[in-house]
Amino acid sequence: KKMSFDKFIKMIDEMKDALHKEQKDDDSKKEYCNKEFDETEDKMKDLKHTKEGLDQKIGNLHDEIKETKESIASLEQGIKDLDKAVAEATEQRKEEHEEYVSSTAENQAAVDLLGFAKNRLQKFYNPKLYKEGPKRELSEEEKMYAAYGGDIGTTPAPGGLAGTGVSAGFVQLGAADEPGPAPAVGGYAKQKGGGVLGMIDRLVNDLKTEMNQHKLEEEDAQE
Repeated sequence: KKMSFDKFIKMIDEMKDALHKEQKDDDSKKEYCNKEFDETEDKMKDLKHTKEGLDQKIGNLHDEIKETKESIASLEQGIKDLDKAVAEATEQRKEEHEEYVSSTAENQAAVDLLGFAKNRLQKFYNPKLYKEGPKRELSEEEKMYAAYGGDIGTTPAPGGLAGTGVSAGFVQLGAADEPGPAPAVGGYAKQKGGGVLGMIDRLVNDLKTEMNQHKLEEEDAQE
């Protein structure tokens, strides 16, 4: 009896079809995998690029943080220096103001003293311009003593130049400004160039000019 190979041939054809089908599936899966690999590789490149960008930004931020800290430290030092300068300027302004008040008081006292000296000198040089000072008020004890005939005496005239209490060294008299001899009647003769009185006027004017200058400087310093 002859053997039939149809069954085997059919089986081989079926196997062949199955292999073709599997090959197609493999090719499709391979194409999908290759596509996924490509997309993944692109994503990796993008992520790598993004990471590099972030690393650069982080580095820049570190530099900015360092610069900011240095700026803050510099500002803090600047504030400390400014506080110190303000304190020193305040102390200096206080000292200048105290000096202004003191010098103004001294200059005003000098002006008053020179005015008093000039008035006393007027008694000798220009009696008509002399102004009597206020009389001393007697105490109750002195009034009672005087009422019973007691002699309370008189206050001794002040020493110094012409009884003013001001020394000649204070007004720095020059030889040309010394008063001349008194005439027999009518008080001292009027001196050439103003003499002592003229010198006192010049001193008073100089002091007032100085006081005005100091006042302007003080007002400017307070602005």
